[in-house]
Amino acid sequence: MTVSTEGNRVHAEIALTGGTGTRDTLTGEVTEVGGGWSVTLKNASGDLYATGIFKKGAFEGDYDFVPASDHGRWGMKKD
Repeated sequence: MTVSTEGNRVHAEIALTGGTGTRDTLTGEVTEVGGGWSVTLKNASGDLYATGIFKKGAFEGDYDFVPASDHGRWGMKKD
């Protein structure tokens, strides 16, 4: 996940691996919560979305990829 911000808008370039490799761009608006950002990110077609919190260089959240009936948790740390 590569993240950029523009005001309160977040753009996340993501790559999902597994059964079907998928690359996409997710966008959303953040709100400040407890020293971090809460966000719901969606792709343009609306079939891939993630909700979570960015805090201290990390992202913790859930994702749902509708075409593959795939859902789970994401946990990433900043390099």
